[in-house]
Amino acid sequence: MEGVIDFAHAVNASLTTSFAISSGVRDAAGVWTRDQARKLLDYTKAIGGDIVASEFFNEPTMPEYGGAPRGYDAAAYARDFAVFRQFAREAAPEMRIVGPASVGEAVLLPAMRQGSVSVLKTVDLLSVDPPPVFDIFSYHFYGAASIRCAPMGSAAQTSPEAALPEEWLARADHSYAFYGGQRDRLEAGKPVWITEIADAACGGNPWANTFLDTFRNLDQHARLAKRGVSALFHNTLASSEYGLLDQNTFAPRPNYWAVIVLWAPRCSMRAFPSARACTSMRTAWSERRAGSRCLRSTTAGRKPRRSCFQSRRIATRCRRSSLRARQSN
Repeated sequence: MEGVIDFAHAVNASLTTSFAISSGVRDAAGVWTRDQARKLLDYTKAIGGDIVASEFFNEPTMPEYGGAPRGYDAAAYARDFAVFRQFAREAAPEMRIVGPASVGEAVLLPAMRQGSVSVLKTVDLLSVDPPPVFDIFSYHFYGAASIRCAPMGSAAQTSPEAALPEEWLARADHSYAFYGGQRDRLEAGKPVWITEIADAACGGNPWANTFLDTFRNLDQHARLAKRGVSALFHNTLASSEYGLLDQNTFAPRPNYWAVIVLWAPRCSMRAFPSARACTSMRTAWSERRAGSRCLRSTTAGRKPRRSCFQSRRIATRCRRSSLRARQSN
Protein backbone atom coordinates (compact mmCIF):
# COMPACT_ATOMS: atom_id res chain seq x y z
CA MET A 1 0.00 0.00 0.00
CA GLU A 2 2.86 2.38 0.77
CA GLY A 3 4.18 1.82 -2.73
CA VAL A 4 0.84 2.85 -4.23
CA ILE A 5 0.86 6.09 -2.22
CA ASP A 6 4.48 6.80 -3.15
CA PHE A 7 3.68 6.26 -6.82
CA ALA A 8 0.63 8.53 -6.66
CA HIS A 9 2.71 11.29 -5.10
CA ALA A 10 5.49 10.85 -7.64
CA VAL A 11 3.19 11.25 -10.65
CA ASN A 12 0.78 13.73 -9.03
CA ALA A 13 -2.10 11.26 -9.26
CA SER A 14 -5.28 10.92 -7.22
CA LEU A 15 -6.57 7.66 -5.77
CA THR A 16 -9.88 6.06 -6.73
CA THR A 17 -10.85 2.69 -5.30
CA SER A 18 -13.69 0.32 -4.45
CA PHE A 19 -14.40 -1.87 -1.43
CA ALA A 20 -14.76 -5.55 -0.63
CA ILE A 21 -18.27 -7.03 -0.37
CA SER A 22 -17.60 -10.72 0.28
CA SER A 23 -18.87 -12.71 3.26
CA GLY A 24 -15.98 -11.48 5.41
CA VAL A 25 -17.42 -7.95 5.55
CA ARG A 26 -21.04 -8.95 6.22
CA ASP A 27 -22.95 -9.38 9.46
CA ALA A 28 -25.01 -12.39 10.53
CA ALA A 29 -27.96 -11.10 8.48
CA GLY A 30 -25.81 -10.84 5.35
CA VAL A 31 -25.74 -7.02 5.30
CA TRP A 32 -22.56 -5.17 4.29
CA THR A 33 -20.68 -3.60 7.21
CA ARG A 34 -18.30 -0.65 7.29
CA ASP A 35 -15.54 -1.88 9.62
CA GLN A 36 -13.02 -3.05 7.00
CA ALA A 37 -13.71 -0.08 4.75
CA ARG A 38 -13.07 2.30 7.64
CA LYS A 39 -9.74 0.59 8.35
CA LEU A 40 -8.70 1.06 4.73
CA LEU A 41 -9.59 4.76 4.78
CA ASP A 42 -7.85 5.33 8.10
CA TYR A 43 -4.70 3.49 7.06
CA THR A 44 -4.53 5.32 3.73
CA LYS A 45 -4.65 8.67 5.53
CA ALA A 46 -2.10 7.52 8.11
CA ILE A 47 0.53 6.84 5.45
CA GLY A 48 -0.10 10.10 3.59
CA GLY A 49 -2.69 9.05 1.01
CA ASP A 50 -6.05 10.48 0.10
CA ILE A 51 -8.85 8.56 -1.63
CA VAL A 52 -10.67 11.22 -3.62
CA ALA A 53 -13.34 8.96 -5.15
CA SER A 54 -14.70 5.47 -4.71
CA GLU A 55 -17.10 3.01 -6.26
CA PHE A 56 -18.96 0.83 -3.78
CA PHE A 57 -17.75 -2.38 -5.42
CA ASN A 58 -16.58 -3.55 -8.79
CA GLU A 59 -19.11 -4.33 -11.53
CA PRO A 60 -22.34 -5.00 -9.62
CA THR A 61 -24.00 -6.02 -12.88
CA MET A 62 -21.87 -9.19 -12.58
CA PRO A 63 -21.96 -9.54 -8.77
CA GLU A 64 -20.51 -13.04 -8.51
CA TYR A 65 -17.17 -11.76 -9.81
CA GLY A 66 -17.07 -9.12 -7.08
CA GLY A 67 -17.55 -11.69 -4.33
CA ALA A 68 -21.25 -11.10 -3.69
CA PRO A 69 -23.26 -13.85 -1.98
CA ARG A 70 -25.18 -16.31 -4.11
CA GLY A 71 -28.53 -14.90 -5.18
CA TYR A 72 -27.42 -11.26 -4.79
CA ASP A 73 -30.01 -9.04 -6.46
CA ALA A 74 -30.93 -5.39 -7.02
CA ALA A 75 -32.73 -5.12 -3.67
CA ALA A 76 -29.64 -6.40 -1.84
CA TYR A 77 -27.50 -3.90 -3.74
CA ALA A 78 -29.76 -0.99 -2.76
CA ARG A 79 -29.73 -2.10 0.88
CA ASP A 80 -25.95 -2.41 0.99
CA PHE A 81 -25.35 0.78 -0.96
CA ALA A 82 -27.45 2.77 1.51
CA VAL A 83 -25.12 1.60 4.30
CA PHE A 84 -22.07 2.41 2.19
CA ARG A 85 -23.28 5.89 1.27
CA GLN A 86 -23.99 6.82 4.89
CA PHE A 87 -20.57 5.50 5.90
CA ALA A 88 -18.80 7.44 3.12
CA ARG A 89 -20.54 10.70 4.00
CA GLU A 90 -19.55 10.33 7.65
CA ALA A 91 -16.01 8.93 7.30
CA ALA A 92 -14.87 10.75 4.13
CA PRO A 93 -17.24 13.60 3.31
CA GLU A 94 -14.95 14.95 0.56
CA MET A 95 -14.71 11.58 -1.20
CA ARG A 96 -16.87 11.50 -4.31
CA ILE A 97 -19.12 8.46 -4.69
CA VAL A 98 -18.87 6.92 -8.15
CA GLY A 99 -21.10 4.29 -9.67
CA PRO A 100 -22.65 2.00 -10.47
CA ALA A 101 -19.55 0.70 -12.37
CA SER A 102 -21.70 -1.43 -14.66
CA VAL A 103 -20.18 -3.37 -17.54
CA GLY A 104 -21.00 -5.00 -20.84
CA GLU A 105 -24.76 -4.60 -21.25
CA ALA A 106 -24.62 -2.92 -24.67
CA VAL A 107 -21.83 -4.80 -26.45
CA LEU A 108 -20.03 -7.58 -24.60
CA LEU A 109 -22.69 -9.42 -22.61
CA PRO A 110 -25.16 -9.78 -25.52
CA ALA A 111 -22.36 -11.47 -27.49
CA MET A 112 -21.52 -13.96 -24.75
CA ARG A 113 -22.98 -17.43 -24.60
CA GLN A 114 -26.29 -17.29 -22.77
CA GLY A 115 -25.95 -18.41 -19.17
CA SER A 116 -22.15 -18.10 -19.10
CA VAL A 117 -22.41 -15.35 -16.46
CA SER A 118 -25.18 -14.09 -14.19
CA VAL A 119 -26.16 -10.50 -14.88
CA LEU A 120 -28.05 -7.75 -13.08
CA LYS A 121 -29.35 -4.87 -15.18
CA THR A 122 -28.28 -1.31 -14.43
CA VAL A 123 -31.85 -0.07 -14.73
CA ASP A 124 -32.89 -2.54 -12.03
CA LEU A 125 -29.99 -1.61 -9.74
CA LEU A 126 -30.92 2.06 -9.90
CA SER A 127 -34.69 1.73 -9.79
CA VAL A 128 -35.13 0.02 -6.43
CA ASP A 129 -35.99 1.70 -3.13
CA PRO A 130 -34.01 3.43 -1.77
CA PRO A 131 -32.48 4.34 -5.15
CA PRO A 132 -28.67 4.58 -5.14
CA VAL A 133 -27.41 8.14 -5.68
CA PHE A 134 -23.93 8.88 -7.06
CA ASP A 135 -21.82 11.99 -7.45
CA ILE A 136 -20.41 10.62 -10.71
CA PHE A 137 -21.95 8.05 -13.08
CA SER A 138 -19.53 5.31 -14.11
CA TYR A 139 -19.35 2.24 -16.30
CA HIS A 140 -16.68 -0.04 -17.77
CA PHE A 141 -16.07 -0.74 -21.44
CA TYR A 142 -14.47 -3.62 -23.32
CA GLY A 143 -15.32 -4.22 -26.96
CA ALA A 144 -14.68 -7.97 -26.71
CA ALA A 145 -13.49 -10.75 -24.44
CA SER A 146 -9.90 -11.95 -24.76
CA ILE A 147 -8.93 -15.46 -25.78
CA ARG A 148 -8.77 -16.35 -22.08
CA CYS A 149 -12.56 -16.11 -22.01
CA ALA A 150 -13.20 -17.97 -25.26
CA PRO A 151 -15.52 -20.44 -23.46
CA MET A 152 -17.97 -17.56 -22.96
CA GLY A 153 -18.79 -17.68 -26.66
CA SER A 154 -17.15 -17.12 -30.04
CA ALA A 155 -19.30 -14.06 -30.77
CA ALA A 156 -17.52 -12.19 -27.96
CA GLN A 157 -14.11 -12.80 -29.55
CA THR A 158 -12.19 -10.61 -31.99
CA SER A 159 -8.99 -10.82 -34.07
CA PRO A 160 -6.08 -8.67 -35.26
CA GLU A 161 -7.70 -8.50 -38.70
CA ALA A 162 -10.73 -6.81 -37.12
CA ALA A 163 -8.70 -4.20 -35.24
CA LEU A 164 -9.21 -1.27 -37.63
CA PRO A 165 -12.67 -1.36 -39.25
CA GLU A 166 -15.34 1.08 -38.10
CA GLU A 167 -17.53 -1.69 -36.69
CA TRP A 168 -14.90 -2.47 -34.05
CA LEU A 169 -14.05 1.15 -33.29
CA ALA A 170 -17.70 2.19 -33.07
CA ARG A 171 -18.43 -0.23 -30.23
CA ALA A 172 -17.33 2.50 -27.82
CA ASP A 173 -20.12 4.70 -29.24
CA HIS A 174 -22.69 1.93 -28.85
CA SER A 175 -21.70 1.39 -25.23
CA TYR A 176 -21.82 5.10 -24.44
CA ALA A 177 -25.23 5.44 -26.09
CA PHE A 178 -26.54 2.72 -23.77
CA TYR A 179 -24.96 3.90 -20.52
CA GLY A 180 -25.31 7.58 -21.37
CA GLY A 181 -29.01 6.91 -21.79
CA GLN A 182 -29.11 5.22 -18.39
CA ARG A 183 -27.36 8.24 -16.88
CA ASP A 184 -29.81 10.67 -18.51
CA ARG A 185 -32.77 8.66 -17.28
CA LEU A 186 -31.64 7.79 -13.76
CA GLU A 187 -28.81 10.21 -12.82
CA ALA A 188 -29.44 13.18 -15.10
CA GLY A 189 -26.69 15.78 -15.25
CA LYS A 190 -24.04 13.71 -13.49
CA PRO A 191 -20.51 13.58 -14.98
CA VAL A 192 -19.53 10.32 -16.69
CA TRP A 193 -16.36 8.38 -15.89
CA ILE A 194 -15.35 5.15 -17.61
CA THR A 195 -13.45 3.55 -14.75
CA GLU A 196 -12.16 0.56 -16.72
CA ILE A 197 -11.35 0.53 -20.42
CA ALA A 198 -9.07 -1.57 -22.61
CA ASP A 199 -9.16 -3.66 -25.78
CA ALA A 200 -10.74 -6.78 -24.31
CA ALA A 201 -11.93 -8.14 -20.99
CA CYS A 202 -10.08 -10.99 -19.25
CA GLY A 203 -6.61 -9.46 -19.47
CA GLY A 204 -6.55 -8.23 -23.05
CA ASN A 205 -5.58 -9.99 -26.26
CA PRO A 206 -1.98 -10.69 -27.36
CA TRP A 207 -1.94 -7.72 -29.78
CA ALA A 208 -3.02 -5.28 -27.04
CA ASN A 209 0.65 -4.64 -26.33
CA THR A 210 1.52 -3.87 -29.97
CA PHE A 211 1.36 -0.80 -32.17
CA LEU A 212 -1.81 -2.15 -33.78
CA ASP A 213 -3.92 -1.45 -30.67
CA THR A 214 -2.92 2.22 -30.47
CA PHE A 215 -5.46 3.01 -33.19
CA ARG A 216 -8.31 1.70 -31.03
CA ASN A 217 -6.99 3.41 -27.93
CA LEU A 218 -6.62 6.87 -29.44
CA ASP A 219 -9.84 6.55 -31.40
CA GLN A 220 -11.76 5.72 -28.21
CA HIS A 221 -10.25 8.67 -26.37
CA ALA A 222 -11.36 10.99 -29.16
CA ARG A 223 -14.85 9.53 -29.57
CA LEU A 224 -15.60 9.56 -25.86
CA ALA A 225 -14.14 13.03 -25.30
CA LYS A 226 -16.48 14.37 -27.97
CA ARG A 227 -19.39 12.79 -26.11
CA GLY A 228 -18.43 14.55 -22.88
CA VAL A 229 -16.85 11.72 -20.89
CA SER A 230 -14.82 13.37 -18.12
CA ALA A 231 -12.27 10.63 -17.39
CA LEU A 232 -11.02 7.28 -18.72
CA PHE A 233 -9.24 4.78 -16.45
CA HIS A 234 -7.02 2.53 -18.55
CA ASN A 235 -6.85 -1.07 -17.39
CA THR A 236 -4.02 -1.63 -16.45
CA LEU A 237 -0.76 0.19 -15.72
CA ALA A 238 1.51 -2.86 -15.60
CA SER A 239 -0.36 -6.16 -15.67
CA SER A 240 -1.29 -8.59 -18.41
CA GLU A 241 -1.35 -7.90 -22.16
CA TYR A 242 -3.23 -4.62 -21.95
CA GLY A 243 -0.84 -3.02 -19.44
CA LEU A 244 0.74 0.26 -20.52
CA LEU A 245 4.04 -1.07 -19.16
CA ASP A 246 5.55 -4.53 -19.43
CA GLN A 247 4.71 -6.28 -16.16
CA ASN A 248 8.21 -7.75 -15.78
CA THR A 249 10.53 -5.00 -17.03
CA PHE A 250 8.21 -1.95 -16.76
CA ALA A 251 9.31 -0.96 -20.26
CA PRO A 252 6.73 1.31 -21.96
CA ARG A 253 4.54 -0.37 -24.55
CA PRO A 254 3.07 1.35 -27.65
CA ASN A 255 -0.14 2.38 -25.87
CA TYR A 256 1.94 4.21 -23.25
CA TRP A 257 3.40 6.44 -25.94
CA ALA A 258 0.03 6.85 -27.61
CA VAL A 259 -1.94 7.87 -24.53
CA ILE A 260 0.55 9.28 -22.04
CA VAL A 261 2.87 11.04 -24.48
CA LEU A 262 0.68 11.88 -27.48
CA TRP A 263 -2.87 12.26 -26.17
CA ALA A 264 -2.67 13.43 -22.56
CA PRO A 265 -0.47 16.53 -22.92
CA ARG A 266 -2.24 17.81 -26.02
CA CYS A 267 -5.88 16.79 -26.04
CA SER A 268 -7.38 16.94 -22.56
CA MET A 269 -10.94 15.67 -22.16
CA ARG A 270 -12.01 19.22 -21.22
CA ALA A 271 -10.45 20.98 -24.18
CA PHE A 272 -11.30 18.43 -26.83
CA PRO A 273 -14.94 19.27 -27.64
CA SER A 274 -14.07 22.86 -28.58
CA ALA A 275 -10.86 22.02 -30.43
CA ARG A 276 -11.59 21.52 -34.14
CA ALA A 277 -8.17 20.22 -35.10
CA CYS A 278 -8.41 17.45 -32.52
CA THR A 279 -11.52 16.16 -34.27
CA SER A 280 -9.28 15.05 -37.11
CA MET A 281 -7.64 12.54 -34.78
CA ARG A 282 -10.71 10.31 -34.79
CA THR A 283 -10.70 10.24 -38.58
CA ALA A 284 -6.97 9.59 -38.67
CA TRP A 285 -7.10 6.59 -36.36
CA SER A 286 -10.15 5.18 -38.14
CA GLU A 287 -9.02 5.74 -41.74
CA ARG A 288 -8.83 2.34 -43.36
CA ARG A 289 -6.07 2.84 -45.92
CA ALA A 290 -3.54 4.25 -43.45
CA GLY A 291 -4.53 1.59 -40.96
CA SER A 292 -4.14 -1.25 -43.42
CA ARG A 293 -0.59 -0.15 -44.24
CA CYS A 294 0.23 -0.20 -40.52
CA LEU A 295 -1.49 -3.55 -40.12
CA ARG A 296 0.64 -5.13 -42.83
CA SER A 297 3.78 -3.85 -41.15
CA THR A 298 2.93 -4.84 -37.59
CA THR A 299 1.47 -8.27 -38.29
CA ALA A 300 4.53 -9.10 -40.41
CA GLY A 301 6.78 -8.24 -37.48
CA ARG A 302 8.32 -5.25 -39.25
CA LYS A 303 8.80 -1.75 -37.96
CA PRO A 304 5.74 0.41 -38.81
CA ARG A 305 6.12 2.44 -41.99
CA ARG A 306 6.64 6.16 -41.88
CA SER A 307 3.09 6.68 -43.11
CA CYS A 308 1.87 5.20 -39.85
CA PHE A 309 3.29 8.14 -37.94
CA GLN A 310 0.95 10.80 -39.30
CA SER A 311 0.15 11.32 -35.63
CA ARG A 312 3.02 13.78 -35.20
CA ARG A 313 1.51 16.26 -37.63
CA ILE A 314 -2.01 15.70 -36.28
CA ALA A 315 -0.83 16.08 -32.69
CA THR A 316 0.80 19.41 -33.51
CA ARG A 317 -2.50 20.74 -34.83
CA CYS A 318 -4.27 19.23 -31.84
CA ARG A 319 -1.94 20.96 -29.40
CA ARG A 320 -2.42 24.35 -31.03
CA SER A 321 -6.20 23.94 -31.04
CA SER A 322 -6.24 22.78 -27.43
CA LEU A 323 -4.26 25.82 -26.38
CA ARG A 324 -6.73 28.07 -28.19
CA ALA A 325 -9.60 26.24 -26.48
CA ARG A 326 -8.07 26.74 -23.05
CA GLN A 327 -7.49 30.43 -23.73
CA SER A 328 -11.13 30.85 -24.79
CA ASN A 329 -12.55 29.04 -21.74
